Amino acid sequence: PHPRRRITSGLMNAADQDWERLAALIADVIGHDAAGLRPDSVLAELPGWDSYANLQLIGAVEEDFSVVVTTDDIVRLRTTGDLLRYVQQHRGKGA
Repeated sequence: PHPRRRITSGLMNAADQDWERLAALIADVIGHDAAGLRPDSVLAELPGWDSYANLQLIGAVEEDFSVVVTTDDIVRLRTTGDLLRYVQQHRGKGA
């Protein structure tokens, strides 16, 4: 018998879609291409990152993903992956 093949529809899964949306938001805020972003990218080390970019990104994330990011949580979100996990865990519980 033939081994079972995994059939994929070619569509991105929800996590990939979340990453694409988040990367696009980050790129828009800092004014750079999203292609260079990785889940382990440190937000504070991104070109164009400053406190204003941080505020802009949090506002965009809250609006786009329907989350509320608390001040305490902002301090803990160090990487783009941290922010992605936060969005996935808190989606629909705020804004």
